[in-house]
Amino acid sequence: RVQSKALWELPWIFEEASSLADNIMKRRRRRRQARTKLRLKD
Repeated sequence: RVQSKALWELPWIFEEASSLADNIMKRRRRRRQARTKLRLKD
């Protein structure tokens, strides 16, 4: 079933989005200290 698979993947997607938002917040907070805008991956 496609529906059950979607329900199974939902927590994983939520976890990904939550960790992604956390990374953005950390990066935004760190931007005042480090002025390197070119380094996106860190």
